[in-house]
Amino acid sequence: MNTPEKTMKAVQIKACGSYNVLHYGDYEMPTIGDFDVLVKVMSTSVSGWDIKYRNGSILKKFAEGKGLPGRKPFPLPQQLGREAAGLVVQVGKNVTQFQSGDRVLGLVHPEKSGDINAIRGFGNLSVGLDYPGHAMKGGNAQYVSRPEHYWMPISDNVDYHTAAAGQPAIVLLRIVAKSKWEILCL
Repeated sequence: MNTPEKTMKAVQIKACGSYNVLHYGDYEMPTIGDFDVLVKVMSTSVSGWDIKYRNGSILKKFAEGKGLPGRKPFPLPQQLGREAAGLVVQVGKNVTQFQSGDRVLGLVHPEKSGDINAIRGFGNLSVGLDYPGHAMKGGNAQYVSRPEHYWMPISDNVDYHTAAAGQPAIVLLRIVAKSKWEILCL
């Protein structure tokens, strides 16, 4: 795969407010670290979280000291888009799970190994991470770079739109499945 250009199209916000704070334009390409995967975004979605970030209700909670536990305050400017599905175009030198040409789905709640919530089976509640579209750039762009463990492979028989739209359902299904398993084990 060819390395992308120096700029990309993206939608970012510099302030919170109505839809008119969304700015579409040319932005700098994301950097790629040794453990990162650079993905050409083929599909993304708008979730309820994206709307809460854009309209300022999440930022207000942090200002009131009621932010999300274990998460950094929401920085501005920001690039929203919690969900993203796409094609791997470049990998960092220490990436082992993916290679250029792989199809991937970004995890909106990546698991942090060793976190007490992950140990308890609730990796989606891991703290001390930068969440996409929150403390790190989200998927509302042509390209996204995230750590390797923020991605999961998708099969060739799942289209990008379904993958990106299905992410919230996957998270919910995982929680329900683990809860049922824990009930069966009691």
